Amino acid sequence: MMLAEKRGFYIRQGCFPAKMLLEAEEAFVTNSIQEISPLLGVNKHSYPYHSDLSYTLAADYAEIRRSAWSFVDLL
Repeated sequence: MMLAEKRGFYIRQGCFPAKMLLEAEEAFVTNSIQEISPLLGVNKHSYPYHSDLSYTLAADYAEIRRSAWSFVDLL
């Protein structure tokens, strides 16, 4: 979330009722496998508006991950 805040985005994290999720302009999920992934839709609701937010955050995170750990660091 710090990556998003550094870029000036207003981010809310937590458990939200489905109504709020369906009213959102954009949403993404995070986990240790997919890292940052945009939601394209929920049930029959799709998100017609997709900014580069999720992709930008994913690229920022990938850069931090690469710089934090490299193969040379493991030797």
